[in-house]
Amino acid sequence: MTAARNANKAAPRPIDWLGGLSVAGMVYCLGIYLSLRSQLTPAMPEPTEAVNLLGASVLPILAAAGIYHLVILFRGFRMMAAMPAGRFLHAGFLVAVILSGLTLATEPVQLSEIGKEYVLFDVEGQWLFLIGSTVFHLAVMAGGFFYARGISGGIRNIDSRSDAFFATMHQVGILCGLLGILGVLSYGQWGVLERYRPFLIIVLSVLALLPWGTVLAFLLIRNWNKPAGAWFDEKQTADTAVGGLCAMMVEMPLLVALGAADWCVGLGQPLPFWLMLVFFVCLIVFSGAVLVRSRMDDSPGCA
Repeated sequence: MTAARNANKAAPRPIDWLGGLSVAGMVYCLGIYLSLRSQLTPAMPEPTEAVNLLGASVLPILAAAGIYHLVILFRGFRMMAAMPAGRFLHAGFLVAVILSGLTLATEPVQLSEIGKEYVLFDVEGQWLFLIGSTVFHLAVMAGGFFYARGISGGIRNIDSRSDAFFATMHQVGILCGLLGILGVLSYGQWGVLERYRPFLIIVLSVLALLPWGTVLAFLLIRNWNKPAGAWFDEKQTADTAVGGLCAMMVEMPLLVALGAADWCVGLGQPLPFWLMLVFFVCLIVFSGAVLVRSRMDDSPGCA
């Protein structure tokens, strides 16, 4: 932890200037969205040249912000192996960075759709999405600038076998499981036609799993030339096996109980709802059991 704090006091580098400019650019984008939201109404059947110029001016800012998201994500991976285990704050930071980067990538599409649809449809929901996500980007990038500033080093310098990396990886898994359950339970509140709701459940589930998948993808890239047995030490492998056993013991009884409840009560939920709900519960059980067993083994007096 001391090393991370000392690193954060390092002199700013060019990439940190990019971070500062990206934060300022997000403030500019927020102002542009608020301005365009009041100007783009059915009373303006054709956007003026000034409006088109304002819309186009945000694209290089979004590109710079996307690059900086990659920077703070990599710095987050560096800190996974450097800080003490058991800090859910850092796991939450990684999840926020990944989800922020994902929504950032969709914003040019959102702007384009608003420009095509504002005369014909109510686009207030899209404006709220843009404004809300921009505030989210601002918080993530500003937090990343101060939280992970100065962290450097190549991918080969990241110790993916460290206890800190292992613990944070499973903390991310728990957070993704909670996000997935929230998404699955709330799918009916999105105003989507009933025939599209199974697809919406899958989309929300993929979004919730993206941070977990990103960490696993990084683990794969970091160890691509090593056998799978060398990715973890013996204790971590044993903890993972126990977590998998706990998840398996929960999965089948839960599927049977939910299936019986649906058949008896007639809850009327689509199949993806039950499958993804069980999956996310099992993900929480799996990662939670791994963390609990890891801490039990590290406790004084445990064999």
